[in-house]
Amino acid sequence: MDGSSSLRLGDFQLAKRWLVNITNSFDISSRHTQTGRAIKFATQHVFASSNRTRTARNRIGVVLTDGRSQDDVVDAAKEAKGLPRAYVFVTTLRLRSPTHKMKLDLLRVVSQDGLPQMAVTLNGVEKAVIFTTTATSISKKEQSVVFNSKGIQRLFDTDWHQLKLLVRSGRVTSYLDGVEVGEQLLGTVSPIYIDGKIQVAKKVKMEVTV
Repeated sequence: MDGSSSLRLGDFQLAKRWLVNITNSFDISSRHTQTGRAIKFATQHVFASSNRTRTARNRIGVVLTDGRSQDDVVDAAKEAKGLPRAYVFVTTLRLRSPTHKMKLDLLRVVSQDGLPQMAVTLNGVEKAVIFTTTATSISKKEQSVVFNSKGIQRLFDTDWHQLKLLVRSGRVTSYLDGVEVGEQLLGTVSPIYIDGKIQVAKKVKMEVTV
């Protein structure tokens, strides 16, 4: 609640009474507190990615709890701050010599504990674009798809181009200069944390900037 001096005393008391009336109507059970589950529900249903395409507005979630949570809150909170399930990557670039024949991460997202979260990699040798994201498999923490059609290969001709990747549930579509040049299927994606490092134009598996 806003308790600053910009709010008149009468308005502040009115806001407090409103909050008390609202919370008195809540059905508080005696079962275990699961704050993490509540945050996940809000992320997926109240603040779902499909709603984020609407007119921009300030949307705030308030968590009211009766005590310490019995489930994991940290990962749920990180997921709420991470990338939505659907998003778009767009860049305008010109790969000049010798960069157009190198392999580099145009964009790389790494979590605080060093795990890859998302990457857009350019392979100049094979003239391909590689999209990497998270996976839910226990044995495999990431998944990658490759775009190497003739349409995408024009990206490496040393001229200016716009590259766009449209990421949605179960698939990613690539566009070059506004024209669709390929679509690949994706497996289930685990939450993408952006609380670590976001890097641009780095050599693959290195900290060297191109």
